Amino acid sequence: MSKIVLVTGATDGIGKMTALRLAQHGYHVIVHGRDGVRVATAVAEIKQKIGASAKLDSSVFDLSSLDAVVAGAQDLRQRFPKLDILLNNAGTYQKEKQLSKDGLELTMATNHFGPTLLTLLLRPSLEKSREAKVIFVSSVAHNRGVLNPENYNFESSFSAYEAYATSKLANLITAQELAKEWEPLSIPVYALHPGVITTKLLKAGFNIDGGTLETGSDTSVFLVTTDLPKSKSGKYFDNSEEATPSPLSQNKQKTTHFWQSTQSKLAPKTPKGARP
Repeated sequence: MSKIVLVTGATDGIGKMTALRLAQHGYHVIVHGRDGVRVATAVAEIKQKIGASAKLDSSVFDLSSLDAVVAGAQDLRQRFPKLDILLNNAGTYQKEKQLSKDGLELTMATNHFGPTLLTLLLRPSLEKSREAKVIFVSSVAHNRGVLNPENYNFESSFSAYEAYATSKLANLITAQELAKEWEPLSIPVYALHPGVITTKLLKAGFNIDGGTLETGSDTSVFLVTTDLPKSKSGKYFDNSEEATPSPLSQNKQKTTHFWQSTQSKLAPKTPKGARP
C-alpha cells in the first residue's frame, strides 16, 4: 500500500510541485488548500500529468482559523485513520498587519499556529504508521526572527518581514520541541529551507526572482522519501543536507518560553490526548 502524505498549501508553487513529484514517486498524496476550486484544479492538473495511476485526495480548510483547523483535522482523521507523513508547506507573507479570526497576527496564524495545531491534532493518525514523520517548511529567513515575550503576536509593533521571519523561526522551534517530546513515539520531525524560489510569496514579499519550483521542492522530497537516522530528528535541512540553524533557535531558555506560549494559545483547541 502506498504511503499517505498530506501536503498543505499544495494548490500552487512549491507545494504543488512537491505534491506532483511525490505522486510520481507513487505516494498517495492529499492535496490541501483553503479554496476548494483551486484544490480541485491542482488535483486535476496532477492527474493529467501522471495519468490514471496517480493516487490523490483533497482536503480543504483555512489554516489561519483554529476552528477550521480543528474541523479539517477531524475530517482527515476520519478519512485517513493512518497517516504516514505530514508536510507542513503552506505559508503566507502579509505586508500589512491583519488579525485572524482568533485575534492572532495573520502571518503567525497561517505559518505557525495553524500548522502546529494541525500537527498536534493529527498525532493519532501518525501514531498508527510505523514510518511516520512530520516536516515543516521553514526558511533561511528564520535567522532574522525575533522572540520578544511582550510581542510574540506582534501586539505592540509590526514589521512584515519580522513577522514572516519569526513565523519561520517558530516552524524550526516547533520541529525541535516536537522532536524531543515525540521521541517515545518514534515520530521524527524535521525543518527545512526550500531555497530562494520564484513563488507568489517571494514576489509579494520581496519582489525578486529565485530558483525553479523543482529546486524548491528538492529538500521536501528528500525528507519525505529518505529514511534518516533517529539522531536527525529535530534537525534543520538546506539543499537536502543538515544545516546549522540560527543561534537564537538554539537558545533553550527563549525557545522553551516561546513553545510554552504557543501551547497555551492552542490548548483550548487541543484535546488532552493530542497534546505532547
